[in-house]
Amino acid sequence: MNWSYCWVPCGGAAFALVILNLLRTLAGRRRGWQALLFASLSFGALTMLCEYQMVNGWVQKGDMSALLDVVPSMAQVLGAALAVGIFLNFFVLFLNLVKKD
Repeated sequence: MNWSYCWVPCGGAAFALVILNLLRTLAGRRRGWQALLFASLSFGALTMLCEYQMVNGWVQKGDMSALLDVVPSMAQVLGAALAVGIFLNFFVLFLNLVKKD
């Protein structure tokens, strides 16, 4: 399976789902937020897996120029995206738990 471009739709889906969940929560719709939270975190994990598989393919091909050029900046971007995604998911979780009480 070619994992090279799978991270684009998976990453987009992760952020789209968390934004959808946040907008639904702020609009007052409380049903189904757990499923959207789980789906968003799952797509975030799939994004990381796809990136790892892409780097693994470069290693197996011996493409050191791709590793030296892309991996350092990719690590920073993925770390920032992961931090934002986790923060937004925790914010949705917090909003739903506070509003229930």
